[in-house]
Amino acid sequence: VLRLSGRGDLLAMLAPMALPLAALIATTATLGSLFFSEWGVHWEPCRFCWFQRILMYPSAVLLIVAALRRDRAGAVRYVVPLCVIGLLFSSWHILLEQGVVSESSACSISCAVPYFKSFGVTLAMMAWAGFAAIIALLTLVPADTDETQVETPLDELAEEHR
Repeated sequence: VLRLSGRGDLLAMLAPMALPLAALIATTATLGSLFFSEWGVHWEPCRFCWFQRILMYPSAVLLIVAALRRDRAGAVRYVVPLCVIGLLFSSWHILLEQGVVSESSACSISCAVPYFKSFGVTLAMMAWAGFAAIIALLTLVPADTDETQVETPLDELAEEHR
């Protein structure tokens, strides 16, 4: 029986899975966006969707590498800034969709009209949730005390050339 006496227990339980979960979220977001625009539905992304993609796609690659190497510090250093900027773009995109702010005339494809809405949730809201979840997993969940950086053949090659 799993008993959680508080927030600390839940966060401690998530610690060994934080990097793989963050990588899974970013990879799922990346593959989902490719499905909507390239492989399945063939929707053309709006300007803010592109900005969010520009920040999520490298996050997926960096998080996969960080998870394989168990390099949480590297993930925090390189991915959190990307996700914070992505969260800001997603927030603005949501404000556009909700009519809180006006859309620029420079947008050739409307950023204010969502292509997809399920249970009131748009793609911009999903991107926001993805960026927020990655930030939370990398900053709120304590580092796993057993986490060590794994040496890879690339590390050995880099060491030889120093």
